[in-house]
Formats: sequence, structure tokens, C-alpha cells
Amino acid sequence: MQKNLIYGPDSSYNPADTHKHKDDPRGVVVYTEPLIATDLVLAFLRNETYGIDADINAEFGGAPIPIHDGEDTSLWTGSSIAGGKFTFDSTDRFKSGAQSVKTDNAAVSDIMQFDNGSDQDLTGYVGLSLYINVDKDWAGGDSIAIYGYDTGGAVQVGDQVLLEDYFTSSSFDTWHPLAIPFSDMALTSETVDAFRIEILSKQGKSPKFYIDDFQIEETGQAEDFIYEAPTDQIVYLEELSLTFVMPLDTTLADASMPNFDYATILGASLTNGIGLFRQQEASPSGFLPITSLFDFLQGPQVSIREHFCDKTNTFLKIVINAGDIQLDGRLQGKFIARIQDDLSGFTLFRMLMKGRSRPINEET
Repeated sequence: MQKNLIYGPDSSYNPADTHKHKDDPRGVVVYTEPLIATDLVLAFLRNETYGIDADINAEFGGAPIPIHDGEDTSLWTGSSIAGGKFTFDSTDRFKSGAQSVKTDNAAVSDIMQFDNGSDQDLTGYVGLSLYINVDKDWAGGDSIAIYGYDTGGAVQVGDQVLLEDYFTSSSFDTWHPLAIPFSDMALTSETVDAFRIEILSKQGKSPKFYIDDFQIEETGQAEDFIYEAPTDQIVYLEELSLTFVMPLDTTLADASMPNFDYATILGASLTNGIGLFRQQEASPSGFLPITSLFDFLQGPQVSIREHFCDKTNTFLKIVINAGDIQLDGRLQGKFIARIQDDLSGFTLFRMLMKGRSRPINEET
């Protein structure tokens, strides 16, 4: 028999056994254990005001300030600052009225501007909303920014944010609602006289898309439900469980299958819905907007885990396999569910994350 020795860190040799199973080749017997020890993490996503209960009303309201609607009405002045690929009264397609703003494969650094002609104080307002429709060509390497501007001083106000961080840009020929909080743009209580949209990068041809019903919203700021990794840990998010209870009878007479409408969430018709994303160093990534069961269940790692009905209320649990999304505490790593709609019709809505954590090794 062949002898096998293993050389250890203490410079000693130790005998190793071998094993042969049926017709398989002979191999060394080894033991396995995790290289890095991790601890179980179970935590609800939490909001500073509402705690863990996300059945809230975060819908926009009040008196909005219209910015541009494709020149269906006379509002802020749309103009091309750089490039000639913008049409501000296109009749190709529109969300409302008969016109919208069209961008037709603009070049990198092309800019369109919406100018009020006078200062607009944003104190008392919460964010921007608009609808966007992608006709074609929005690819993974395309990036388009929106930001506030001061034309008198010729300077940007606040921060740029990326349009693609607020909707599913790969879903074409659909009017997508975008809800962008001023807190994301560092525009809370600031003053602007214009907003600009700029093509930052492209992959091949830049996209052809349309914008309509662009406005400043007064009330109903989106609310974030958050899990943040401790500063001394890296957390790997494995699963997110979303549990809904709705006063709705979904029982079928023969009980053959769940009586769910794919276009709603237990009968709730949402516009902006629930946005799921990771954030590190204040930079969001992977934004996934959810407005219906179809949005949830089109993903390959999403399943309805539990459901039942007592003929008065329906309980539904949806589980998303997150695939070990890394949240680094040194980078203020967070997982966020942004509520952007009226969910107060639910009796209960909570979100529970499951993951593993490990202490941060500064040598890593």
C-alpha cells in the first residue's frame, strides 16, 4: 500500500488515509469545514418612522408643479443645450395629451434642459416624477443622468442621479413611472431654475426614448425600509421574504390553485410600487421596481412560499433568493426596499432578510 504524508504548518509530517469506492479511483480522505466562520442574520427591514410595518401610504400628493408634458401645455421651456437629437413636441407616442419629449439615439455629452425662466424654491417639495418609455437600444452600458441646474450661475445644483436606477430600462414599449426623491439628488430645500438630462455613456447606439408628465411633487415622499450591515461586519444577503396580508377572499370553488391576479399584488394596483436595491457608499445599484405578482415571479429565483385564505383575509409569502448579495459595513452597505405607493390597503406587510455575517478582516 502506498503511504501518504501531509506536511503541516508545524513542519511535521502526518499520515493520511485513502479510500476507494467501487470502480472510482482511489483518493485521499479529507475533511471540510468553512474557511471563514459566519453567523446567522435574521432581521426585518426597518423604517425610522414606521418601524417594520410597511403597509403605509407613500403615494405622491398635494399640488405638484408641472415641468413638461411634451408641450401639450405651456410649461417650462425645453431646449437642446448640446446635440440635436431631442424633440420636445413629438407625437410618436405619449403618456397623456398628444405629445411627449423624444430622445433619438443622442450622443454622449448631449444635454437637454427644462428651464423655468425664474427661480424655483424646492422647500416644501419632496421629489420629481416622470414617465419614461424606451422604444429600443437601451443596453447595459447606457447611462443617462438628471440633475438640478442654475442657469444664471451656470452650475449644477445638488447631485446627479441616473434614470436607469429608478426603472427597468430593459423593458421596452412600456410607460414606466419614475419617482426620484430630492433626498437622492441633494436638492432638499435647494433652489433651481432648470433641470437637465444628460447622456453620460452608451453601449453601441444610445437609446431612443420618450418622457412625459414630468413634474415636481409636493407631498408623499417615498419611504425606505432598510437593513444596514454593522460597520465591523460583511453581511451576505441570502433571502428576502415579503409577507402580505390583505382583506380579500381569494378562494376558488374547487380549491385547485391560488386565485391570484398576476397584474396586482392581492388586488392592489400599484403605480410606482416597491423598489428593491443595494446601496454602498451612497451609490444605489440593481434597482428592481415591483408593482405586481408578475414583476416578482418573472425572476428565476423567486417563489410563492406560503399562501392561504380564511375567506376573509389572504396571507401571501414571497421569497427572493438573493444569491449572497454582499453588504460591506465599511462602505455603509445597505439593502433597501423603497415604498413609493399607497400600501395602506394591506392589513400587514413586512420584509424579513436572512443572511450570514462575518467579522471584517482589515487585511482582506
